[in-house]
Amino acid sequence: MFAGLNFRGTSVRWALWPIFLPLLFVLLAPYAMTWRFAGGRLYWPEGATELLGRSLLMAGGTAALAVLLGLILVPGALRAQGVFTWALILPAAVPALVPILTWLDLFPGWRGLTAVIFVQAIMNAGLVAVSLARGLESRWAGAVELAIAEGASPRMIWRRALLSGLSGELRQGFTFVLAVALTSFSIPLVLGGRQAINFEMGIYQALQLEMNWSAALSLSLIQLLLLVFLVTLLRPRGEDQMATRARLREHLGSRWSLALGLLPAAAMLGTLLARAGIGVAQFDPTLWRELPRAILASGLVAFGTSVFVALGLWLVARGLPDQRERQWLSAYTTPSAVLLGFATLALGEGHGFEMDLLRIIVGCSLMFAPALWRWRIAPRLAELDRQVEVARCLGARDSLIAARVVVPAIRNDLAWVAGLAAFWAWGDFALSSVVAGRSQSLALVARDLMQAYRLEAAALCIVLCLLMGIVQAAITQNLLRRRE
Repeated sequence: MFAGLNFRGTSVRWALWPIFLPLLFVLLAPYAMTWRFAGGRLYWPEGATELLGRSLLMAGGTAALAVLLGLILVPGALRAQGVFTWALILPAAVPALVPILTWLDLFPGWRGLTAVIFVQAIMNAGLVAVSLARGLESRWAGAVELAIAEGASPRMIWRRALLSGLSGELRQGFTFVLAVALTSFSIPLVLGGRQAINFEMGIYQALQLEMNWSAALSLSLIQLLLLVFLVTLLRPRGEDQMATRARLREHLGSRWSLALGLLPAAAMLGTLLARAGIGVAQFDPTLWRELPRAILASGLVAFGTSVFVALGLWLVARGLPDQRERQWLSAYTTPSAVLLGFATLALGEGHGFEMDLLRIIVGCSLMFAPALWRWRIAPRLAELDRQVEVARCLGARDSLIAARVVVPAIRNDLAWVAGLAAFWAWGDFALSSVVAGRSQSLALVARDLMQAYRLEAAALCIVLCLLMGIVQAAITQNLLRRRE
Protein backbone atom coordinates (compact mmCIF):
# COMPACT_ATOMS: atom_id res chain seq x y z
CA MET A 1 0.00 0.00 0.00
CA PHE A 2 1.09 3.54 -0.69
CA ALA A 3 1.65 5.96 2.11
CA GLY A 4 -1.08 8.52 2.31
CA LEU A 5 -2.24 11.75 3.83
CA ASN A 6 -5.11 11.65 6.33
CA PHE A 7 -7.96 14.12 6.24
CA ARG A 8 -10.54 13.55 8.99
CA GLY A 9 -10.06 9.80 8.99
CA THR A 10 -9.87 9.35 5.22
CA SER A 11 -6.74 8.62 3.23
CA VAL A 12 -5.60 9.92 -0.12
CA ARG A 13 -2.81 7.77 -1.57
CA TRP A 14 0.10 9.44 -3.32
CA ALA A 15 -0.70 7.45 -6.48
CA LEU A 16 -3.95 9.36 -6.86
CA TRP A 17 -2.56 12.87 -6.49
CA PRO A 18 -1.71 13.02 -10.24
CA ILE A 19 -5.43 12.44 -10.81
CA PHE A 20 -6.92 14.67 -8.14
CA LEU A 21 -4.69 17.66 -8.87
CA PRO A 22 -5.67 17.92 -12.59
CA LEU A 23 -9.32 17.44 -11.61
CA LEU A 24 -8.97 20.22 -9.05
CA PHE A 25 -7.35 22.44 -11.68
CA VAL A 26 -10.06 21.68 -14.24
CA LEU A 27 -12.76 22.36 -11.69
CA LEU A 28 -11.28 25.62 -10.42
CA ALA A 29 -9.70 27.05 -13.58
CA PRO A 30 -12.94 28.37 -15.16
CA TYR A 31 -13.91 29.98 -11.86
CA ALA A 32 -10.44 31.46 -11.41
CA MET A 33 -10.57 32.94 -14.92
CA THR A 34 -14.06 34.28 -14.34
CA TRP A 35 -12.92 35.76 -11.02
CA ARG A 36 -10.15 37.56 -12.89
CA PHE A 37 -12.55 38.94 -15.51
CA ALA A 38 -14.98 39.94 -12.75
CA GLY A 39 -12.23 41.86 -10.96
CA GLY A 40 -12.68 39.77 -7.82
CA ARG A 41 -16.21 41.03 -7.29
CA LEU A 42 -19.02 38.78 -6.10
CA TYR A 43 -22.56 39.93 -5.47
CA TRP A 44 -26.09 38.57 -5.47
CA PRO A 45 -27.29 39.46 -8.99
CA GLU A 46 -30.59 41.23 -9.47
CA GLY A 47 -33.33 38.65 -9.96
CA ALA A 48 -31.14 35.79 -8.70
CA THR A 49 -33.70 34.77 -6.08
CA GLU A 50 -36.38 34.36 -8.75
CA LEU A 51 -33.90 32.52 -10.97
CA LEU A 52 -33.06 30.15 -8.11
CA GLY A 53 -36.75 29.47 -7.61
CA ARG A 54 -37.35 28.86 -11.32
CA SER A 55 -34.30 26.57 -11.54
CA LEU A 56 -35.42 24.46 -8.60
CA LEU A 57 -39.00 24.41 -9.90
CA MET A 58 -37.87 23.30 -13.36
CA ALA A 59 -35.43 20.68 -12.03
CA GLY A 60 -37.79 19.43 -9.32
CA GLY A 61 -40.75 19.26 -11.70
CA THR A 62 -38.65 17.40 -14.26
CA ALA A 63 -37.39 14.89 -11.69
CA ALA A 64 -40.82 14.29 -10.14
CA LEU A 65 -42.51 13.77 -13.52
CA ALA A 66 -39.67 11.54 -14.78
CA VAL A 67 -39.89 9.32 -11.68
CA LEU A 68 -43.70 9.13 -11.94
CA LEU A 69 -43.51 8.14 -15.61
CA GLY A 70 -40.65 5.77 -14.81
CA LEU A 71 -42.81 3.95 -12.26
CA ILE A 72 -45.52 3.50 -14.87
CA LEU A 73 -42.95 2.10 -17.30
CA VAL A 74 -41.22 -0.33 -14.90
CA PRO A 75 -43.43 -3.30 -15.94
CA GLY A 76 -42.53 -2.54 -19.53
CA ALA A 77 -38.82 -2.32 -18.67
CA LEU A 78 -39.08 -5.77 -17.07
CA ARG A 79 -40.70 -7.10 -20.25
CA ALA A 80 -38.17 -5.41 -22.56
CA GLN A 81 -35.18 -7.31 -23.88
CA GLY A 82 -32.31 -6.40 -26.16
CA VAL A 83 -33.24 -3.68 -28.63
CA PHE A 84 -36.41 -2.78 -26.73
CA THR A 85 -34.38 -1.92 -23.64
CA TRP A 86 -32.19 0.35 -25.73
CA ALA A 87 -35.31 1.93 -27.22
CA LEU A 88 -36.48 2.85 -23.72
CA ILE A 89 -33.12 4.51 -22.96
CA LEU A 90 -32.82 6.10 -26.40
CA PRO A 91 -34.51 9.47 -25.62
CA ALA A 92 -31.96 10.10 -22.85
CA ALA A 93 -28.99 8.99 -24.96
CA VAL A 94 -29.58 10.77 -28.26
CA PRO A 95 -28.39 14.36 -28.76
CA ALA A 96 -30.83 17.03 -27.56
CA LEU A 97 -31.40 18.09 -31.17
CA VAL A 98 -33.66 15.04 -31.67
CA PRO A 99 -36.23 15.63 -28.87
CA ILE A 100 -36.19 19.37 -29.60
CA LEU A 101 -37.05 18.81 -33.26
CA THR A 102 -39.77 16.30 -32.33
CA TRP A 103 -41.34 18.75 -29.87
CA LEU A 104 -41.24 21.62 -32.37
CA ASP A 105 -42.90 19.38 -34.93
CA LEU A 106 -45.65 18.05 -32.63
CA PHE A 107 -46.25 21.13 -30.44
CA PRO A 108 -44.90 24.15 -32.35
CA GLY A 109 -46.64 26.72 -30.12
CA TRP A 110 -45.83 25.20 -26.73
CA ARG A 111 -42.81 26.92 -25.20
CA GLY A 112 -41.73 28.01 -21.76
CA LEU A 113 -41.17 26.33 -18.40
CA THR A 114 -43.80 23.60 -18.74
CA ALA A 115 -42.55 22.60 -22.18
CA VAL A 116 -39.00 22.22 -20.86
CA ILE A 117 -40.24 20.12 -17.91
CA PHE A 118 -42.25 17.79 -20.15
CA VAL A 119 -39.49 17.31 -22.72
CA GLN A 120 -36.78 16.60 -20.14
CA ALA A 121 -39.06 14.30 -18.11
CA ILE A 122 -40.03 12.26 -21.17
CA MET A 123 -36.36 12.00 -22.15
CA ASN A 124 -35.38 10.57 -18.74
CA ALA A 125 -38.47 8.46 -17.93
CA GLY A 126 -37.26 5.38 -19.81
CA LEU A 127 -33.83 5.57 -18.20
CA VAL A 128 -35.43 5.78 -14.74
CA ALA A 129 -37.69 2.81 -15.56
CA VAL A 130 -34.76 0.64 -16.69
CA SER A 131 -32.79 1.60 -13.58
CA LEU A 132 -35.72 0.69 -11.31
CA ALA A 133 -36.22 -2.61 -13.15
CA ARG A 134 -32.55 -3.54 -12.73
CA GLY A 135 -32.73 -2.67 -9.03
CA LEU A 136 -35.78 -4.88 -8.73
CA GLU A 137 -34.00 -7.78 -10.43
CA SER A 138 -30.83 -7.47 -8.36
CA ARG A 139 -32.41 -6.92 -4.93
CA TRP A 140 -35.89 -8.42 -4.85
CA ALA A 141 -35.98 -11.19 -7.45
CA GLY A 142 -35.76 -13.97 -4.86
CA ALA A 143 -38.46 -12.46 -2.63
CA VAL A 144 -40.75 -11.90 -5.60
CA GLU A 145 -40.36 -15.50 -6.76
CA LEU A 146 -41.24 -16.70 -3.25
CA ALA A 147 -44.32 -14.45 -3.20
CA ILE A 148 -45.39 -15.77 -6.60
CA ALA A 149 -44.97 -19.34 -5.38
CA GLU A 150 -47.20 -18.50 -2.40
CA GLY A 151 -49.93 -17.32 -4.77
CA ALA A 152 -49.58 -13.52 -4.46
CA SER A 153 -50.99 -11.57 -7.38
CA PRO A 154 -48.80 -9.09 -9.32
CA ARG A 155 -50.96 -6.17 -8.11
CA MET A 156 -50.48 -7.22 -4.47
CA ILE A 157 -46.73 -7.56 -4.97
CA TRP A 158 -46.47 -4.09 -6.48
CA ARG A 159 -48.73 -2.43 -3.91
CA ARG A 160 -47.50 -4.03 -0.68
CA ALA A 161 -43.85 -4.71 -1.26
CA LEU A 162 -42.07 -3.37 -4.30
CA LEU A 163 -42.97 0.32 -4.17
CA SER A 164 -41.72 0.58 -0.59
CA GLY A 165 -38.81 -1.76 -1.30
CA LEU A 166 -37.63 0.40 -4.20
CA SER A 167 -37.67 3.62 -2.18
CA GLY A 168 -33.88 3.85 -2.33
CA GLU A 169 -33.85 3.45 -6.12
CA LEU A 170 -36.63 6.04 -6.40
CA ARG A 171 -34.60 8.55 -4.41
CA GLN A 172 -31.56 7.81 -6.54
CA GLY A 173 -33.55 8.29 -9.74
CA PHE A 174 -35.05 11.55 -8.49
CA THR A 175 -31.64 12.88 -7.42
CA PHE A 176 -30.02 11.90 -10.72
CA VAL A 177 -32.66 13.58 -12.89
CA LEU A 178 -32.65 16.63 -10.60
CA ALA A 179 -28.89 17.03 -11.07
CA VAL A 180 -29.17 16.54 -14.84
CA ALA A 181 -31.98 19.11 -15.10
CA LEU A 182 -30.02 21.70 -13.11
CA THR A 183 -27.23 21.57 -15.70
CA SER A 184 -29.50 21.44 -18.75
CA PHE A 185 -28.79 24.17 -21.27
CA SER A 186 -29.72 23.17 -24.82
CA ILE A 187 -33.42 22.43 -24.23
CA PRO A 188 -34.11 25.52 -22.05
CA LEU A 189 -32.17 27.60 -24.58
CA VAL A 190 -34.44 26.59 -27.47
CA LEU A 191 -37.76 25.93 -25.72
CA GLY A 192 -37.54 28.13 -22.64
CA GLY A 193 -38.34 31.43 -24.30
CA ARG A 194 -36.62 34.73 -23.61
CA GLN A 195 -36.82 34.54 -19.82
CA ALA A 196 -34.03 32.60 -18.11
CA ILE A 197 -35.60 29.56 -16.42
CA ASN A 198 -32.47 27.97 -14.94
CA PHE A 199 -28.90 28.81 -13.97
CA GLU A 200 -27.41 27.85 -17.32
CA MET A 201 -29.61 30.30 -19.19
CA GLY A 202 -28.96 32.97 -16.56
CA ILE A 203 -25.20 32.52 -16.91
CA TYR A 204 -25.49 32.51 -20.71
CA GLN A 205 -27.49 35.74 -20.76
CA ALA A 206 -25.15 37.39 -18.24
CA LEU A 207 -22.12 36.65 -20.44
CA GLN A 208 -23.55 36.68 -23.97
CA LEU A 209 -25.79 39.71 -23.64
CA GLU A 210 -24.32 41.77 -20.79
CA MET A 211 -20.70 40.52 -20.37
CA ASN A 212 -21.38 40.63 -16.64
CA TRP A 213 -18.73 38.26 -15.33
CA SER A 214 -19.52 38.97 -11.67
CA ALA A 215 -23.13 37.88 -12.12
CA ALA A 216 -22.08 34.80 -14.10
CA LEU A 217 -19.55 33.78 -11.44
CA SER A 218 -22.06 34.22 -8.61
CA LEU A 219 -24.74 32.16 -10.38
CA SER A 220 -22.29 29.41 -11.34
CA LEU A 221 -21.01 29.06 -7.77
CA ILE A 222 -24.57 28.64 -6.47
CA GLN A 223 -25.21 26.02 -9.15
CA LEU A 224 -21.95 24.22 -8.34
CA LEU A 225 -22.79 23.94 -4.65
CA LEU A 226 -26.19 22.44 -5.49
CA LEU A 227 -24.64 19.97 -7.95
CA VAL A 228 -21.90 18.76 -5.62
CA PHE A 229 -24.48 18.20 -2.89
CA LEU A 230 -26.76 16.24 -5.22
CA VAL A 231 -24.05 14.14 -6.85
CA THR A 232 -22.63 13.08 -3.47
CA LEU A 233 -26.04 11.52 -2.75
CA LEU A 234 -25.63 9.13 -5.68
CA ARG A 235 -24.07 5.79 -4.82
CA PRO A 236 -22.70 3.93 -7.85
CA ARG A 237 -22.62 0.18 -7.55
CA GLY A 238 -22.25 -2.88 -9.72
CA GLU A 239 -25.24 -4.87 -10.92
CA ASP A 240 -25.86 -8.48 -9.90
CA GLN A 241 -28.21 -9.92 -12.48
CA MET A 242 -30.39 -12.69 -11.09
CA ALA A 243 -31.29 -15.94 -12.81
CA THR A 244 -34.98 -15.36 -11.99
CA ARG A 245 -35.45 -12.52 -14.46
CA ALA A 246 -37.59 -14.71 -16.71
CA ARG A 247 -40.08 -15.24 -13.87
CA LEU A 248 -40.18 -11.53 -13.11
CA ARG A 249 -40.78 -10.75 -16.76
CA GLU A 250 -43.56 -13.30 -16.94
CA HIS A 251 -45.46 -12.28 -13.79
CA LEU A 252 -44.70 -8.55 -13.37
CA GLY A 253 -43.95 -7.47 -16.94
CA SER A 254 -46.55 -5.63 -19.00
CA ARG A 255 -46.83 -5.26 -22.76
CA TRP A 256 -48.96 -2.11 -22.58
CA SER A 257 -46.37 -0.45 -20.34
CA LEU A 258 -43.63 -1.41 -22.80
CA ALA A 259 -45.67 -0.03 -25.69
CA LEU A 260 -46.18 3.22 -23.78
CA GLY A 261 -42.45 3.44 -23.07
CA LEU A 262 -41.61 3.00 -26.74
CA LEU A 263 -43.80 5.94 -27.82
CA PRO A 264 -41.11 8.65 -27.34
CA ALA A 265 -38.56 6.74 -29.43
CA ALA A 266 -41.21 6.03 -32.08
CA ALA A 267 -42.25 9.70 -32.17
CA MET A 268 -38.65 10.84 -32.58
CA LEU A 269 -37.96 8.32 -35.31
CA GLY A 270 -41.20 9.12 -37.13
CA THR A 271 -40.58 12.87 -37.00
CA LEU A 272 -37.03 12.54 -38.25
CA LEU A 273 -37.94 10.27 -41.16
CA ALA A 274 -40.99 12.31 -42.15
CA ARG A 275 -39.18 15.63 -42.08
CA ALA A 276 -35.86 14.43 -43.47
CA GLY A 277 -37.60 12.80 -46.41
CA ILE A 278 -38.37 16.21 -47.90
CA GLY A 279 -35.38 18.00 -46.39
CA VAL A 280 -33.24 17.70 -49.50
CA ALA A 281 -35.52 20.16 -51.27
CA GLN A 282 -34.67 22.84 -48.69
CA PHE A 283 -30.93 22.50 -49.23
CA ASP A 284 -29.71 25.48 -51.21
CA PRO A 285 -26.25 25.70 -52.84
CA THR A 286 -24.84 27.47 -49.79
CA LEU A 287 -25.86 24.59 -47.51
CA TRP A 288 -24.43 22.00 -49.88
CA ARG A 289 -21.10 23.85 -49.82
CA GLU A 290 -21.10 23.99 -46.01
CA LEU A 291 -22.00 20.34 -45.53
CA PRO A 292 -18.59 18.66 -46.25
CA ARG A 293 -16.75 21.09 -43.98
CA ALA A 294 -19.31 20.64 -41.19
CA ILE A 295 -19.13 16.83 -41.44
CA LEU A 296 -15.32 16.94 -41.33
CA ALA A 297 -15.39 19.25 -38.29
CA SER A 298 -17.90 17.04 -36.43
CA GLY A 299 -15.85 13.92 -37.17
CA LEU A 300 -12.67 15.55 -35.84
CA VAL A 301 -14.46 16.76 -32.70
CA ALA A 302 -15.93 13.29 -32.08
CA PHE A 303 -12.54 11.62 -32.55
CA GLY A 304 -10.74 14.04 -30.25
CA THR A 305 -13.44 13.81 -27.59
CA SER A 306 -13.42 10.00 -27.59
CA VAL A 307 -9.61 9.94 -27.23
CA PHE A 308 -9.57 12.51 -24.40
CA VAL A 309 -12.38 10.79 -22.48
CA ALA A 310 -10.98 7.26 -22.84
CA LEU A 311 -7.45 8.37 -21.92
CA GLY A 312 -8.62 10.36 -18.90
CA LEU A 313 -10.77 7.55 -17.48
CA TRP A 314 -8.00 5.03 -18.18
CA LEU A 315 -5.59 7.11 -16.09
CA VAL A 316 -8.14 7.34 -13.27
CA ALA A 317 -8.71 3.57 -13.29
CA ARG A 318 -4.96 2.84 -13.21
CA GLY A 319 -4.77 4.71 -9.90
CA LEU A 320 -6.90 1.94 -8.30
CA PRO A 321 -9.21 4.31 -6.39
CA ASP A 322 -10.85 2.64 -3.39
CA GLN A 323 -14.49 3.04 -2.41
CA ARG A 324 -14.02 6.37 -0.61
CA GLU A 325 -11.91 7.78 -3.43
CA ARG A 326 -14.47 6.64 -6.01
CA GLN A 327 -17.11 8.54 -4.09
CA TRP A 328 -14.95 11.66 -4.25
CA LEU A 329 -14.44 11.19 -7.97
CA SER A 330 -18.15 10.57 -8.50
CA ALA A 331 -18.92 13.75 -6.59
CA TYR A 332 -16.74 15.67 -9.05
CA THR A 333 -18.84 17.59 -11.51
CA THR A 334 -17.76 19.93 -14.27
CA PRO A 335 -18.55 23.62 -13.95
CA SER A 336 -21.49 25.18 -15.73
CA ALA A 337 -21.44 24.16 -19.40
CA VAL A 338 -21.83 27.81 -20.37
CA LEU A 339 -19.04 28.93 -18.05
CA LEU A 340 -16.89 26.06 -19.29
CA GLY A 341 -17.54 27.13 -22.87
CA PHE A 342 -16.52 30.72 -22.21
CA ALA A 343 -13.47 29.51 -20.25
CA THR A 344 -12.23 27.49 -23.25
CA LEU A 345 -12.13 30.73 -25.23
CA ALA A 346 -8.90 31.42 -23.32
CA LEU A 347 -7.27 28.61 -25.35
CA GLY A 348 -5.45 30.48 -28.07
CA GLU A 349 -6.65 33.61 -29.79
CA GLY A 350 -9.31 34.33 -32.38
CA HIS A 351 -11.87 32.01 -33.97
CA GLY A 352 -9.91 30.00 -36.51
CA PHE A 353 -11.20 26.62 -37.69
CA GLU A 354 -8.58 24.57 -35.85
CA MET A 355 -8.75 26.61 -32.64
CA ASP A 356 -12.55 26.40 -32.48
CA LEU A 357 -12.38 22.61 -32.90
CA LEU A 358 -9.78 22.31 -30.13
CA ARG A 359 -11.97 24.34 -27.78
CA ILE A 360 -15.03 22.21 -28.56
CA ILE A 361 -13.04 18.99 -28.02
CA VAL A 362 -11.73 20.14 -24.64
CA GLY A 363 -15.15 21.40 -23.54
CA CYS A 364 -17.04 18.27 -24.65
CA SER A 365 -14.47 15.99 -23.00
CA LEU A 366 -14.81 17.79 -19.67
CA MET A 367 -18.60 17.71 -19.94
CA PHE A 368 -18.97 14.04 -20.86
CA ALA A 369 -16.25 12.38 -18.74
CA PRO A 370 -17.86 12.75 -15.26
CA ALA A 371 -21.20 11.29 -16.40
CA LEU A 372 -19.51 8.38 -18.19
CA TRP A 373 -17.36 7.71 -15.12
CA ARG A 374 -20.41 7.49 -12.86
CA TRP A 375 -22.43 5.54 -15.41
CA ARG A 376 -19.97 2.84 -16.49
CA ILE A 377 -16.44 2.94 -15.03
CA ALA A 378 -17.12 3.43 -11.30
CA PRO A 379 -19.59 0.50 -11.07
CA ARG A 380 -17.19 -1.70 -13.00
CA LEU A 381 -14.30 -0.88 -10.66
CA ALA A 382 -16.55 -1.67 -7.70
CA GLU A 383 -17.02 -5.18 -9.09
CA LEU A 384 -13.23 -5.68 -9.12
CA ASP A 385 -12.68 -4.78 -5.45
CA ARG A 386 -12.46 -8.38 -4.30
CA GLN A 387 -9.95 -9.34 -7.01
CA VAL A 388 -7.81 -6.32 -6.19
CA GLU A 389 -7.78 -7.14 -2.46
CA VAL A 390 -6.88 -10.79 -3.12
CA ALA A 391 -4.01 -9.73 -5.38
CA ARG A 392 -2.72 -7.32 -2.71
CA CYS A 393 -2.89 -10.04 -0.07
CA LEU A 394 -0.77 -12.22 -2.34
CA GLY A 395 1.87 -9.49 -2.47
CA ALA A 396 1.21 -8.00 -5.91
CA ARG A 397 2.16 -4.37 -6.41
CA ASP A 398 -0.53 -1.87 -7.37
CA SER A 399 1.15 -1.16 -10.70
CA LEU A 400 1.06 -4.88 -11.55
CA ILE A 401 -2.58 -5.19 -10.42
CA ALA A 402 -3.53 -2.23 -12.58
CA ALA A 403 -1.76 -3.66 -15.63
CA ARG A 404 -2.83 -7.30 -15.24
CA VAL A 405 -6.26 -7.09 -13.58
CA VAL A 406 -7.96 -3.69 -13.81
CA VAL A 407 -7.03 -2.42 -17.27
CA PRO A 408 -7.88 -5.68 -19.12
CA ALA A 409 -11.15 -5.94 -17.17
CA ILE A 410 -12.32 -2.43 -18.04
CA ARG A 411 -10.99 -2.26 -21.60
CA ASN A 412 -14.38 -3.03 -23.13
CA ASP A 413 -15.97 -0.47 -20.80
CA LEU A 414 -13.47 2.14 -21.95
CA ALA A 415 -14.28 1.24 -25.55
CA TRP A 416 -17.97 1.68 -24.76
CA VAL A 417 -17.56 5.13 -23.14
CA ALA A 418 -15.24 6.29 -25.92
CA GLY A 419 -17.83 5.32 -28.53
CA LEU A 420 -20.65 6.99 -26.61
CA ALA A 421 -18.56 10.14 -26.15
CA ALA A 422 -17.99 10.24 -29.91
CA PHE A 423 -21.73 9.80 -30.54
CA TRP A 424 -22.63 12.59 -28.12
CA ALA A 425 -19.99 14.90 -29.60
CA TRP A 426 -21.60 14.61 -33.04
CA GLY A 427 -24.84 16.03 -31.64
CA ASP A 428 -23.51 18.73 -29.31
CA PHE A 429 -24.64 22.23 -30.12
CA ALA A 430 -25.02 23.80 -26.65
CA LEU A 431 -21.36 24.21 -25.68
CA SER A 432 -20.42 24.60 -29.35
CA SER A 433 -22.79 27.57 -29.59
CA VAL A 434 -20.74 29.34 -26.95
CA VAL A 435 -17.32 28.32 -28.26
CA ALA A 436 -17.54 28.49 -32.05
CA GLY A 437 -17.66 31.81 -33.80
CA ARG A 438 -19.83 30.39 -36.59
CA SER A 439 -21.51 27.15 -37.64
CA GLN A 440 -18.45 24.93 -37.60
CA SER A 441 -20.11 21.55 -36.95
CA LEU A 442 -23.08 19.71 -38.42
CA ALA A 443 -25.02 20.09 -35.16
CA LEU A 444 -24.57 23.88 -35.32
CA VAL A 445 -25.86 23.89 -38.89
CA ALA A 446 -28.93 21.97 -37.69
CA ARG A 447 -29.39 24.47 -34.85
CA ASP A 448 -29.33 27.42 -37.25
CA LEU A 449 -31.86 25.71 -39.52
CA MET A 450 -34.22 25.03 -36.60
CA GLN A 451 -33.97 28.64 -35.46
CA ALA A 452 -34.94 29.64 -39.00
CA TYR A 453 -37.90 27.16 -38.83
CA ARG A 454 -36.48 25.13 -41.71
CA LEU A 455 -37.35 21.94 -39.89
CA GLU A 456 -37.07 19.61 -42.90
CA ALA A 457 -33.50 20.65 -43.66
CA ALA A 458 -32.68 20.55 -39.93
CA ALA A 459 -34.10 17.01 -39.71
CA LEU A 460 -31.88 15.87 -42.56
CA CYS A 461 -28.81 17.31 -40.82
CA ILE A 462 -29.81 15.60 -37.56
CA VAL A 463 -30.24 12.27 -39.35
CA LEU A 464 -26.75 12.70 -40.79
CA CYS A 465 -25.45 13.49 -37.27
CA LEU A 466 -27.01 10.33 -35.88
CA LEU A 467 -25.86 8.07 -38.69
CA MET A 468 -22.32 9.41 -38.74
CA GLY A 469 -22.19 9.33 -34.93
CA ILE A 470 -23.33 5.69 -34.84
CA VAL A 471 -20.76 4.71 -37.47
CA GLN A 472 -17.91 6.49 -35.70
CA ALA A 473 -18.99 5.10 -32.31
CA ALA A 474 -19.05 1.56 -33.73
CA ILE A 475 -15.61 1.99 -35.31
CA THR A 476 -14.20 3.43 -32.07
CA GLN A 477 -15.59 0.61 -29.95
CA ASN A 478 -14.36 -2.04 -32.40
CA LEU A 479 -10.83 -0.60 -32.43
CA LEU A 480 -10.58 -0.35 -28.64
CA ARG A 481 -12.45 -3.52 -27.70
CA ARG A 482 -10.44 -6.31 -26.15
CA ARG A 483 -9.93 -9.31 -28.41
CA GLU A 484 -10.58 -12.59 -26.60
